[in-house]
Amino acid sequence: MSPARRRAAVSFLVKRRRVSERRACRLVGQHRSTQRYERLPAEYELRLVARMNELAAEHPRWGYRRVWSLLRAEGWRVNRKRIERLWRLEGHRVPPRRAKASGKRAQGTADQAIWNLPATRPNHVWSYDFMGSRTRDGSPIRILNVVDEYTRVALGCRVARSIGARDVIAELEQLFARHGRPAVLRSDNGREFVAASLGDWLADRNVRRRSSRREARNKTRSSNASTARCATKSSTARSSTACSKHAS
Repeated sequence: MSPARRRAAVSFLVKRRRVSERRACRLVGQHRSTQRYERLPAEYELRLVARMNELAAEHPRWGYRRVWSLLRAEGWRVNRKRIERLWRLEGHRVPPRRAKASGKRAQGTADQAIWNLPATRPNHVWSYDFMGSRTRDGSPIRILNVVDEYTRVALGCRVARSIGARDVIAELEQLFARHGRPAVLRSDNGREFVAASLGDWLADRNVRRRSSRREARNKTRSSNASTARCATKSSTARSSTACSKHAS
């Protein structure tokens, strides 16, 4: 039985049977505060929603709890659950917070971009970057691609669920033994590429590390994005084989 029908039953017992409201509520199973609740007029709720929308626009980072506190401070007689319901009906959502950058940041500049430091010979400048994909079961995988910028040859492609700085070093060690060492390794300032362990390892092998700043990434797609394109074209079979192994 709905609260409205219980309210009618309690009223019947009080008026016709001369029963006290307390006893009638106990018999029907109705809470006394619910029995005495008076529905607000529609015009009141319209004004409440309008004011709630105004506060939400003034404070876009606030949720319904803080807006409810402001409404209570202004004299609106409304509980938190009602504001939560109206808040959801109006479609208000707090914008997600930006994730704080973790790990070490490279001091990358546009001086290291492809138009300022072009490759002039094979094994002069290598580029490496990550791609992301998913296996058939929906699990994410990472793909590390390495490309010679002068020849546009995809030198290596490493596929794994996660790839850290140690994995990058292991892949580069194999590529150095197979193709020789480049003079420059270019990348963005991702955590794996700016790790101190990777920097020390490259310095021991006289390989310079160059990081382009993230603001220049849209302009340097011919370098970093082409890394992914070239690697994808020349290593499709190798990547699909690795992906099938992880999926199994």
